[in-house]
Amino acid sequence: TKLVKPFKKRHAKMAVIKEIPRTHARYMTNEEYLKWLAVLKANSPLYFALALVQTRQLLRVSEVCAMKWSNLDLQNRSYRLCEHVIWPRVGGKPAEIILGTKNMRAGEVHHLPLWQDVCAVLRELSESRNGELIFHDNGKVLSYRQVQHRYNRAFEIANLPYSSTHVCRHTGATAFLNETGDYLALQQMGNWADLKVALHYGKVLGSRAKDAVAKAEKPKLALIRSEVV
Repeated sequence: TKLVKPFKKRHAKMAVIKEIPRTHARYMTNEEYLKWLAVLKANSPLYFALALVQTRQLLRVSEVCAMKWSNLDLQNRSYRLCEHVIWPRVGGKPAEIILGTKNMRAGEVHHLPLWQDVCAVLRELSESRNGELIFHDNGKVLSYRQVQHRYNRAFEIANLPYSSTHVCRHTGATAFLNETGDYLALQQMGNWADLKVALHYGKVLGSRAKDAVAKAEKPKLALIRSEVV
C-alpha cells in the first residue's frame, strides 16, 4: 500500500480563512439620508421631492413615478395608491402606467396617509403643476434610468456607498419603525400583506434601547433630586 499525505492541494485551499467582504446596510442612517437629500435639492428640486416622497411614504419607485394629482388629497393628507409604472426592458418602447401595484390587483386602492413634510413639498410642486403626473419629464413618465442616474449621482457626490432606488423603501421603513415603534402601522403604511416582510424592510436601530432608557429615566432623576433637596 502506497502511503499518501492526508491533505491534498484542494484541502489546503479549503482551509484558508477568507476575509469576509464588508457590506453596507440596506438602509441609510438619518445623517446619510439628510446629506443625500441636500445634494439632490441643490441639483434638482424635482428629484429632491421625488426622493423625499418615496422615502417618507415607503413607496416603490414604480409607484412614486405613477403618482397623479387626481389621486392626491392634500386637505385630508391622503393619497389613493392604485397605479404603478411598467418600464419595458426592450429599448425604444415607452413606459406606461397600469392599474394595481406589485402586491395589489387592479381595482384595489390603498389610502396612504401623508406626512406633513410630504404635503408641504407636494403643495409647492402644485404651484407649477403641468399635466396630470406629479413627477414627470415634460409631461412624459420618467424612465427608470433617469431616476437611477439622479439618485446614484447624488450618492457619489455625498460619498455614500449606495447605488439603487430601493434603498429609499428600506430607509423609510426603518425610520418609520424607530420613530413610531408601531409594527402594525409599519405594515399598513408600506402596504405589506405579511408582517415578516414589513420587518425585513424596517430594522430596529441598535441605539433604540439606549434612547428609550434615557428618555424614560429623565423624569425619575428629576424627582429623586427634588426629594433629596
